[in-house]
Amino acid sequence: MNILVIGGSRNVGYFASLRFLGASSSYHRMEGSLLIAAVEVGHTVTFLLRNTSVFDNDADVQQYLRSNQAYLVVPLPSLLKPVYGYLIAVPHRDKVGVERVMAHVAGWKWNDKEDGELVENVLDAQGRWRNGLPTEGTLKEVLVIRPAIFTDGDCLAESGKKMCRVSEKELGGWTVSRKDVAHFVADAALNRWGEFKGKRVNIAY
Repeated sequence: MNILVIGGSRNVGYFASLRFLGASSSYHRMEGSLLIAAVEVGHTVTFLLRNTSVFDNDADVQQYLRSNQAYLVVPLPSLLKPVYGYLIAVPHRDKVGVERVMAHVAGWKWNDKEDGELVENVLDAQGRWRNGLPTEGTLKEVLVIRPAIFTDGDCLAESGKKMCRVSEKELGGWTVSRKDVAHFVADAALNRWGEFKGKRVNIAY
């Protein structure tokens, strides 16, 4: 699997990327009358960064850069310019804005009262989307994750101590660790995509 990570120099994006890079996947193929089982070690991750020097002293990422499993890219593709140009001025507003963009390209309904008000500069004066976004409903296989308040704790799911609750409904939970959300991101994408694609889910302890 080839994965594009926007940012990912720290927090959930970083931890999820390490999981993708270290994961293995199995597949089968036919060669004549023989069924061949194979294991593919690791996935390819391309980090889209403003500053590639953030990984200069990161031994974990450096090993994947040397093996050509990880790549660092600075220029912004035109498709992603609206996200960077309009939506990252304020920490919370950027999350609402990015999710609003994803709702547009996935063709989901949006409720300003329940989901959040539209971010300034994303729409024009007539309420139409500015140039640079795909047509509404273009991307169907999308997963949006709404985590509870982040903590810097360990990945409890990996140790078996505690599993996160994941639901399309409100959970009422207060916290979840960044590492546990990263664990869910990798697990959902690699092992449970059929269960979660096309959904917006909440995650908390």
